[in-house]
Amino acid sequence: MSLREEIIQSLEESRNVILSGGVNCIPSRFERFRSELVGIKKKTYYLITGTTKSGKTQFTTFMFIITPVLYYLEHPEKIKPTIMYFPLEETRDDIMLRIYSWLIGYVTQGKILINSEDLQSVDERKPLPQEVLDVMNSKEFIRLADAFEECIIWCTDKNPTGIYKTIKSYLRENGTELFKDTEVTYKDDFGNTVHDNVKKFVKYVPNNKREYVIPIIDHVGLLSQERGMTIKSTIEKLSEYMVILRNDYDVSPVVLQQQNKEANTLEAFKLNKIRPVKEGLKEASRTGEDCNTLLGLTNPSAYEIQEYMGYNITRMRDSFRILEVVLNRKGRANGLCPLYFNGAINQYIELPLPNDPSIEKMYKYAEEVRKESRKVPSVLMFMKSFITKVINKNDTKRERQS
Repeated sequence: MSLREEIIQSLEESRNVILSGGVNCIPSRFERFRSELVGIKKKTYYLITGTTKSGKTQFTTFMFIITPVLYYLEHPEKIKPTIMYFPLEETRDDIMLRIYSWLIGYVTQGKILINSEDLQSVDERKPLPQEVLDVMNSKEFIRLADAFEECIIWCTDKNPTGIYKTIKSYLRENGTELFKDTEVTYKDDFGNTVHDNVKKFVKYVPNNKREYVIPIIDHVGLLSQERGMTIKSTIEKLSEYMVILRNDYDVSPVVLQQQNKEANTLEAFKLNKIRPVKEGLKEASRTGEDCNTLLGLTNPSAYEIQEYMGYNITRMRDSFRILEVVLNRKGRANGLCPLYFNGAINQYIELPLPNDPSIEKMYKYAEEVRKESRKVPSVLMFMKSFITKVINKNDTKRERQS
């Protein structure tokens, strides 16, 4: 079969998946932004970057754990996510408590919003309310929490080779590597021509074609260095492994990397260069060359900016973020997505446009959340209502323009 025939066959197979009711990616929950970031695709290497405290880990949890697991619960016949998490900065419990905080808000439709510290009764003045425990013991919460435990594999490796071997071991247990005999010719130590047969890797066939294998490495600056390597060469080695897993095994690696401290300075603010760039990746730029999609997160409040892109940062404060597709080798780049962010409960919500009247509800919501540490009545209900209206309104505009 020629290369042309192989490519056309692959395109037809992808088309038939859609026509038969399947999907070729796990859809993003940011509906309006899907034209820029359609979702989580197989064989795609994602790099998440931003300055310190920009919300990288929380965004990764929302985009690459919460989103695929919820979609799996809604459409078990379409996908099966396997998230291999390598937490180099936080513990497993830290991450799960944040997910539980999100789930409590989701199950109660926003009637109870509680952060992980309050879940643990850290403040002696605020013991965990019985009503929260009742939610966590409800059938719906248990159903959702069990799905996360089913889909997440917690891994302890901290160096690139260990990470690679662990992922490779899982793939071999859950699929088949195909090889073919290939004749090679080389000179031995005495100059004699030697003909030999070696097995050459052809492709990997998973046992479950609906499975999305998503390794998450958070973050590369905390990797244990390989023997004889600097942190830079260690990060580059990890990236080399991620490329192999992507290209040969259709894996979707997610790697987190800080921006250089220069990106968080007064000089960067004066030059209006506060958003992440590929050149600003800390300690090693190779990851930016290797990845398919580079996503950046910006927190304008960290620079004491009063307005950004038409949004009132004075009212939103630290709950405003900009998600940007800094680089996309398989699609459109430089798209910007304004987000409401509540790190305490791992909440990311796509904001309406700054000139949309419904943005006032978001300003009020952000202000109320700052006042209330535990309850905000029916928040998610009205959020769903007005965001749906915004999306429909924008879709109508696009139809008129086309």
